[in-house]
Amino acid sequence: ETPPSVDHIDQVTDFSGNIDGDTLDISDLLAGLGANAGNVDTFFQAVIDADNTKVDLQIDVDGAVGGETWQTFAQVTSGDGLTGQDLLDDVNANTETGL
Repeated sequence: ETPPSVDHIDQVTDFSGNIDGDTLDISDLLAGLGANAGNVDTFFQAVIDADNTKVDLQIDVDGAVGGETWQTFAQVTSGDGLTGQDLLDDVNANTETGL
């Protein structure tokens, strides 16, 4: 399956997860896929983009069934100048899964 082009990926710009900052709420997306607290990692991951300046938010629509097929649905860039692992840590700490 061909991954979506950048034109079909949501862009989250100026993300700041500091105190009183931004939160990414993907709870509806995960609930629609059948994810729960015990298996959320088979449906969702956040990874550092190849250029080390963005974080890709990815889903696997069938979880562990049929192997891993990660699809990027959003890219996050920092409003605080964070890159790489620092941005990934900020995104992971401020993503609400609802699970």
